[in-house]
Amino acid sequence: MDELRKRIDELDRRILELIAERFDVVREIAEYKKEHHLPVEDREREEVVREKYMEFSDRIPKEFLEEFWDTMMYYSKKVQEEVISGECD
Repeated sequence: MDELRKRIDELDRRILELIAERFDVVREIAEYKKEHHLPVEDREREEVVREKYMEFSDRIPKEFLEEFWDTMMYYSKKVQEEVISGECD
């Protein structure tokens, strides 16, 4: 059991590193949108992303994937809004 928990801990650390890297890119996207006067929300892109990763629903519960992407998109848009408004560095 200890070895399995160590593996989970390592996976969690890697997941969080990737999420942090994703938010770095989200901030870059926000800067681009700010410079080009583009809206934060892009529902078409959100739908493409959501559908693209539903292929994992055979290994990950579909409900989890849906909630995960809803949460990821919510915070991605929130960070973009903060960058564009100047509330975030």
